[in-house]
Amino acid sequence: MNPKDLIGRFQQMLDQLPLADFSQPARQMLTSRLGQLLQEANLVSREEFEAQTEVLNRTRLRLEELEQRLNALIDHQASCPAAPEDPAAEK
Repeated sequence: MNPKDLIGRFQQMLDQLPLADFSQPARQMLTSRLGQLLQEANLVSREEFEAQTEVLNRTRLRLEELEQRLNALIDHQASCPAAPEDPAAEK
């Protein structure tokens, strides 16, 4: 849920309370303060969190694939006999 939705739900809860319980200035103050707290907390929406989690999972899988390929190349290089040196290169 994004911060605006949370503020909206909070406002709806306040609107359902009898006027004797909260005066309008108190409601405005609470709503305003909740908005400030949400901004200070650097909250992200559930959708943004899930999107970033998906990106992270894909990146992790790609990294694992690249590590496997690198290890296969290293193993292949270690198993190949060393190429004979070119005697013409030494002259």
